[in-house]
Amino acid sequence: MMYASCPRYYDDVGRGTLTAEQEREILEKLPSFDPFTARSARDNGALVEFLRTYPGTVVNNHVARFVVWGKHARYLVSDELLPKVVDR
Repeated sequence: MMYASCPRYYDDVGRGTLTAEQEREILEKLPSFDPFTARSARDNGALVEFLRTYPGTVVNNHVARFVVWGKHARYLVSDELLPKVVDR
């Protein structure tokens, strides 16, 4: 399991860190985020990108992506491991 994240700027729109002009430019020029085909964040290195593209690797469907390979890969990125919200 490795942390892949997403390419720069995908997770910045709507957070208040960019100007309106910068957000407009990002939305115009970047393709829609696809967690299964988008490259890993460059800061995470080449090894995580190699693992992301390796046959049999599983990727979760979120900009804070993890890539997992092995027997329990699907379980590790499943919703079963997410904390359950309890209404009180």
